[in-house]
Amino acid sequence: MKKTYRFLLAAVVTAMLFTFSCSSDDGGNDTPPPGTSSDGGGGSSSSGGSVAGCPNPSVSVNSITCGGKTYKTTTINGQVWFAENLNYNVSGSKCGDTDDQLTNEDTQYCTDYGRLYNWSTAMSLGSNCNSASCSGEILPNHQGICPAGWHIPSDDEWGELFRWVDEQNGGVGEGIPYSSPIAGGYLKANGGWNNGGNGTDKYNFSALPGGDGSSGNLFRVGRSGFWWSAGEHSSDRAYSGSMYYDSDDARSYNYYKSSFHSVRCVKNAP
Repeated sequence: MKKTYRFLLAAVVTAMLFTFSCSSDDGGNDTPPPGTSSDGGGGSSSSGGSVAGCPNPSVSVNSITCGGKTYKTTTINGQVWFAENLNYNVSGSKCGDTDDQLTNEDTQYCTDYGRLYNWSTAMSLGSNCNSASCSGEILPNHQGICPAGWHIPSDDEWGELFRWVDEQNGGVGEGIPYSSPIAGGYLKANGGWNNGGNGTDKYNFSALPGGDGSSGNLFRVGRSGFWWSAGEHSSDRAYSGSMYYDSDDARSYNYYKSSFHSVRCVKNAP
């Protein structure tokens, strides 16, 4: 009788330990933490940054639907780009108002130009990355606040875009990052730029001059467009693709990470 009792007790204890082990095992949870991507091409870091863009975008031939908004896309030299500025309302993003101030409200500015983001918000990194180097947290195909399967363009991808437009249209640029004397004229939208500064929009990129923001103020709307890249220049500066109303230049230049710029997303290569 005692042997039978000891056997039953041992069986119950073993079953309880097995059940506890299974219920506490995290190995079966394949849901990525906020700010990361499960996409094989790489995602953004989860070091205290904002949550990345929508996890399950709906993609068609020339558009992508994300967060209730449908964005046009365009394919240029095999790269698939957003043909509109990102208008993803994440904490830390800004709109502009008629008094050229940055605001958190959804205004006509955001409808026309998309939202503006400082670099760490665009990259979905901690705010400390605006003043300190975070190069170790920048991943290949860094998703940032782009939808899953898309990423913040690298310096090389902006350069590849500008160089290809040059090659198709007789332009000769220079430098690292690459700067083009003519690509802006073909990539700018055919409306919306001040003083006749519109482009031909030959490749349906439709670049618009959303300007930039700093210290609560909005500058150069209608005159310049700036789009963050994933590349750092220094601890407090990062690169942006840039275009201007008074020239056909398209270049990558470094700006303070705390500045507010537009975002374009590019699709991860298959």
